Amino acid sequence: MNRYGLILSILFALILSACMSPDAEAPRGSEAELEKERRAQVEMVFNTRLEEERKVLSIGYNIYKANVDICPVYGYAIGIYVWNKYYFDRENRSIAKRLFHIGETLQIKHIMPGSPADIAGLQVGDRLVSLNGKDINKGLYAYRDFYRDLNKLFKDQTVNLVVQRGTHNIPVTLSRDKICGFGLVYDETDMEINAYATGHRVVIKRGYYKFAENDEELASVIGHELAHNAMLHIDKGRWNSALPIIAGIAIDIGNILNGTDINSDDVYKLKDYTDLIYSPSFEREADYVGMYMMARAGYDTANVAHVWRRMAVEKNGAGIDVDIMNSHPSRPDRFISMEKTHKEIMHKKRRGLPVLPKMEQGKTLPLVDPPAIRKGGMH
Repeated sequence: MNRYGLILSILFALILSACMSPDAEAPRGSEAELEKERRAQVEMVFNTRLEEERKVLSIGYNIYKANVDICPVYGYAIGIYVWNKYYFDRENRSIAKRLFHIGETLQIKHIMPGSPADIAGLQVGDRLVSLNGKDINKGLYAYRDFYRDLNKLFKDQTVNLVVQRGTHNIPVTLSRDKICGFGLVYDETDMEINAYATGHRVVIKRGYYKFAENDEELASVIGHELAHNAMLHIDKGRWNSALPIIAGIAIDIGNILNGTDINSDDVYKLKDYTDLIYSPSFEREADYVGMYMMARAGYDTANVAHVWRRMAVEKNGAGIDVDIMNSHPSRPDRFISMEKTHKEIMHKKRRGLPVLPKMEQGKTLPLVDPPAIRKGGMH
């Protein structure tokens, strides 16, 4: 050790010896007690996240089912989610076995309320034995194989499941619900107050789940993001962004072929402007259509505007009364539009009119005619 290091070591020791220490002696746990507490905390985390996911998926199932006739893609579902020990990281599999008695065999993780599985009396924890007479695979790829086989069934084909409950095998025959063909994912790891749509699925972050105060507030964000997918906003946004790039490439090719020197830089820059111009419009449309989607599933839309106000405030006021070019506008006109949408919905309900968003002349929902079937999604 050099002289400088020796001096630092002496100073460190002197500082530690001069520090003030606690005077009271708090009781300490034994190793066995500490391990028991660690296990209890881990189990609490598992059970809490499981219940959160169940609630998000259940509300989503209601909304997806109620709006299948206005979605551009659809699928068929029996209303169960399954898992086995390979769903968990290796270090957590022993906890999963102790908590949920999970092993190699697939078993039911969630049952959606009001779904065919719920009506047929299936229960969380039932083990899957066979599907339409074929033994259900076990092990690492069992989840993938089960949904692959389920998605191969024809639309009018019933599902014959055999499940094991305790020591008994129980046969169950299920019809399937027709639902919107977009996936729904609960991201339990992300505490950002946010959700997003990808064009193929909706992702709800745990931060938004903790922020939401009731089922209606969860339904409002699921409806909003589902509307982004149903109105093809992601595809439209990509097209809008691609147009300036295509134009810029065309100019560059023209320069090469014709020996001209037209500057294409400004054309390429138009991509940012097309994003800014159309993104706020897509957000307003998602607000509007999303409120209809949640209303059609039986959720009250009266508080939707206030939810988005709270979210803006929670994010340190970001987006409140901002420039119209903001991609997620939270200006006063957005909230007024939401409140007017609620009144519009209630007016249609009172008069017994179809609860459908008003479309531009010549446009109807779904935007894709005929709607396409998409494998996967909700199950």
